Amino acid sequence: MNSIATLAVGTEITDGQISDRNSQWLSSRAVALGYEVVEHRSVPDESAAILRALIELSGRAKTIFVTGGLGPTSDDITRDCVAKHCSEPLEWHEASWLSLVERLSLRGAKPTENQKQQCFYPRGADILKNSNGTANGFIINDHLGVRIVTLPGPPNEIAAIWRDGLERRLELSNPAQRRRLTLLRTMGLGEGALAHRVEEIIDETLAKEERANRTINRPLVGYRAHTPYVEIKLWATADQIKAVDEIAAVIRREFSDILINEGSADIADLVINKIVEAASRGGRVTLADDVTQGAVVARLFARAQEKNQEQNQDAALSALANHFTCVIGSGITFEPNCAVVQLSIQNEKLRIQFSSGEKWIELPRLAGSFNSERGRKWVCEYALREWGRS
Repeated sequence: MNSIATLAVGTEITDGQISDRNSQWLSSRAVALGYEVVEHRSVPDESAAILRALIELSGRAKTIFVTGGLGPTSDDITRDCVAKHCSEPLEWHEASWLSLVERLSLRGAKPTENQKQQCFYPRGADILKNSNGTANGFIINDHLGVRIVTLPGPPNEIAAIWRDGLERRLELSNPAQRRRLTLLRTMGLGEGALAHRVEEIIDETLAKEERANRTINRPLVGYRAHTPYVEIKLWATADQIKAVDEIAAVIRREFSDILINEGSADIADLVINKIVEAASRGGRVTLADDVTQGAVVARLFARAQEKNQEQNQDAALSALANHFTCVIGSGITFEPNCAVVQLSIQNEKLRIQFSSGEKWIELPRLAGSFNSERGRKWVCEYALREWGRS
């Protein structure tokens, strides 16, 4: 199995000013390509700490993602450290400089002398063009043959480099014995009860295979509970794919009432698509939310921002900003060409009202009360699910 580690460089991370979202983002996509992530690590903007981390991680992983520290300031020292680790000098790259100058000129800005440091790379490195920023990434192998993928810190720039070729490169270089991930997302049953039955399904499927004189190693299975979801993760090597597909099919049948979606799907996308469609017709969508204290709005904008970052498309953000309104309370004026969705609590149940009808939902015990933060998260996801299906 091809192993990956991540190294996030930045004192702002180790000091707790910001969280390391890049390692999470890169790891989730690497796992989807069949890689195994062995470690996440963060270090301050200090040469000794960066070099020590590179030495230690190169003994654990075949690929290291290094993020941050490629900017024009004096504390941006990642390229120097990677070059030193690989025992290669830094070399000037004229094409990167010309691209940087052109990018700045489009903004009406002129490059400063210190920005030239962004155009030096370790000798022999392959440069990864950054279409969303001024600092390109690069790939180089160290003396152990470990591949070091060095990327800028801003998440939207990492997403652009990934989209513009890095993903394909990693996919092509992955070994044949890769693992395929099947991810099933449920809502409404606790992790313990769900896992108990899933393990039984796996046992039953493997016993069936054994009776047919097909011996298969038990597939790797994992669970992730994050309110209000519980995810089932099934990894399969080439010889396990058929059995895992059967396991997944049984899970889909038995848990069809609580199965929400699979893989990278997000139920917020269904609602965002409705708002984008309304915007394309010049219409508006209004949410009257008397329950979640803005959780639904925050969820929609966070997902739209994520889509913008990953796909470099702002249609979702634009539609939400210009064609979507959220109000608190029930006194809604129905405007022409405006779709209205209302959330309220009546008789200890959640009422979701659409122009085409309504839906009543009783929160499970797992959710707690409507007034708790946990309960509002449940309401938010239930509302998005029913809204998307309406």
